[in-house]
Amino acid sequence: AVWKSGRIEALSKLESELCTSTSTLAAEQKENEKESKQLVIVDDNMQLRSMRREVYILARKYRTDFVILHLAVSLPEALKRNAGREREGRVPEHVLHKMHSSFESPDGTQHKWEAKTIAL
Repeated sequence: AVWKSGRIEALSKLESELCTSTSTLAAEQKENEKESKQLVIVDDNMQLRSMRREVYILARKYRTDFVILHLAVSLPEALKRNAGREREGRVPEHVLHKMHSSFESPDGTQHKWEAKTIAL
């Protein structure tokens, strides 16, 4: 599937960025003798917990904090917003229905690694 290869490529780019930036930050901290922090934003639907967990594992590997910003959008609202897009930018409705039915909301009580979730 195209989305799967795109996801693999995105995770690879994320890891490369984390690796590079972690090295850069460490060098800057040594030089300046003060702590530097970095913010990396991964913008994705990540409707399955396993998708979010892959990013969490990378964050741990590179000793980077991990926070989930969960933007809860109802299916009717998603369909409405999608209908307002330019024709070539629309997501097929059946895809939105499938994503909505399979969505696994973050749950920090069941999965400790999802504890840092901000739900809007």
